[in-house]
Amino acid sequence: MHNSLNNLSLKWIYLAWVPLVPAVVIMGSIGAIVQGDPEPFIENKLGFGDIGIFALGLYGLGLLLAVLLLHRNLESFSLSLKDIGLTGSITPLAAVYILAAIALDSLLLFPGAQWLTGQFGIPFFWDGSGSFNFASGLDIVTAFIAAVLISPVAEEIMFRGYLLNALLGKGFNRFTAALLAAIIFASVHVFFGPGFIFYIILWAMIPTYLYLKFKSLYPAILFHLLNNLLAYMVIPLFS
Repeated sequence: MHNSLNNLSLKWIYLAWVPLVPAVVIMGSIGAIVQGDPEPFIENKLGFGDIGIFALGLYGLGLLLAVLLLHRNLESFSLSLKDIGLTGSITPLAAVYILAAIALDSLLLFPGAQWLTGQFGIPFFWDGSGSFNFASGLDIVTAFIAAVLISPVAEEIMFRGYLLNALLGKGFNRFTAALLAAIIFASVHVFFGPGFIFYIILWAMIPTYLYLKFKSLYPAILFHLLNNLLAYMVIPLFS
């Protein structure tokens, strides 16, 4: 870890929840205007087939805002996004690890988390399915931009690049820092469901491991991108 990263302030931790603000404010405002459930307006007037996709798009905008604020804070410490992990490259070895991680998640981690939470009667998703209803080209484009292009980059910068390094810089050991960062990362996904939160805490250990092993966010970002591409696009569209 870059020595100057010890100066990363945990006061910026509020940035972890900034991505939720646009969705809460805009959807709340729509609900106030229509004096009721915003879903019919969003789906009938704005052309979205799923209110979840609209919320995902707003979350993507919130992520961009959070990264912009983080960048400005880093500059105040004479740091840049390169200093927190946007450096290096994806080596052939890293590519092998990424593919192995995708297999681990798909074949063991995700189904295992579903099975385990099911044993305790904990719903995995609040709505029962967790999948999007792609009813238009707008849905597909919005989900692709937010989930595949923005989220993998911005979330890795925020939660592995900034938050993990900030916790390590404050003296936490690797396991504790990784766990705390994973729990905070999972809290941002609270609207998916309680079982999914448990899964995300475990899932977050994968990009954390990739970042720490290769000392670059790029392997973590690529893993995250492929994961989201499968989960948000390929499986909903072709299943």
